[in-house]
Amino acid sequence: MSRKKRSGVTLRTKSLDVPLHGCINSLSIIINMSRKIVIYLILIFILVLRAYFSIPNCKNVNNICYYSSYKTLNIRGIVDSQIDSNNFNLKVFSINDKKVNGNISVNYYGKKNVNFYDKIDFLCSVKNIDGSYKQYLENKNIYLVCNMKDFNIINIDEGLFLKIKYKIFNFAYYVKDKIIERIDYVFDEKYSGFLSSFLLGDKRFLPKRIENLMVDKGISHIISISGFNINIIVAFIYFLFINIGVNRKIVFYIISPILFLFSIMTGLNPPVLRASIMMFCILFMQQIGRPYNTIKILLFVCYIMLLYNPKYILDVSFLLSFLSTFAIIFIKPKVEKKIPDNIAKYLENIISTFCIFFITSPIVFIFFNKLNFMSILYNIAILPFISYLYLFSFLSLIFKPLAFIPCCILDYIYLLIC
Repeated sequence: MSRKKRSGVTLRTKSLDVPLHGCINSLSIIINMSRKIVIYLILIFILVLRAYFSIPNCKNVNNICYYSSYKTLNIRGIVDSQIDSNNFNLKVFSINDKKVNGNISVNYYGKKNVNFYDKIDFLCSVKNIDGSYKQYLENKNIYLVCNMKDFNIINIDEGLFLKIKYKIFNFAYYVKDKIIERIDYVFDEKYSGFLSSFLLGDKRFLPKRIENLMVDKGISHIISISGFNINIIVAFIYFLFINIGVNRKIVFYIISPILFLFSIMTGLNPPVLRASIMMFCILFMQQIGRPYNTIKILLFVCYIMLLYNPKYILDVSFLLSFLSTFAIIFIKPKVEKKIPDNIAKYLENIISTFCIFFITSPIVFIFFNKLNFMSILYNIAILPFISYLYLFSFLSLIFKPLAFIPCCILDYIYLLIC
């Protein structure tokens, strides 16, 4: 009798183990999920806090936006960008002898040459700005636009950090100018302006007619630097050095500063920053031998960039860059799974174009109030040749006889859009 009771107790205990074990597992999953939720909430809170403190206090005399209602101002600062059609950014040190920190946009109408890193003192005629252009500048943390007719070179102690920054930027701009000089030497004027924009994002010499045509056809992204350019550069450098026997770790240390300098040369715009940081993260994970998830890296880069400048969330290039990348690495593979492999490999560009158009259309419509469905056909017709155009354009700068290849591709593009 006692044996039966014992066995009954044993059986009952075993039968209770299963639901108890399940409850413990469920509880541990809930705790882990709660931890993740708490972490996500903390990260969101930090981002919101950063966004709040990035809003300028326009009642403070030490803030640039305080002076937006003035007519004339005496300003001292350092030229903080390359000169583009007599326009440049200035890092301000003082306004009307009051210490001010921030950036302004300057339109220069004088005869003297002004250069990057010049330290200048001038009388600013404040220009009124409004609408989309005002929003565009504010996204770049620029709250004042000045017209300048003359200036004086002065001495300002900018500090060690800015000295190092300007030395690096000056070197990057020097390399960029030398590449543009080489482009002008190798290619005819018909092609050189386009290639300066296509290779380096420098639109100073791009014919306005070509730029307007590409905007109208919905293919203006071709003349804008993006992750596509970064991928080609990194792939080429990897291929070159690995095939001559250079260790992968050394290649990583070669590519990293090149990515940094290329980002500066092309203007540090959001698409380039996104692509460069993503590429660095991927290469770093490969370097340390850790598995990585491209979507998680994309989200991480998005968070870091918004933490740096919360106003990127209102920047159309930032939104289109991240959405296009998301379409390529997340939506496109899911679409390709629905198509037989032997067919999908021939439709890669078409699938990519449709995925990007589908996911970016709402943003394009919100910002530009129109959608160009013909852009799908233009992209399908042009995109297969873009990687060859980029690669052979750079190779032509080293070996001039190759220049006929990018020239033929450009003639084809001109024929399509004109």
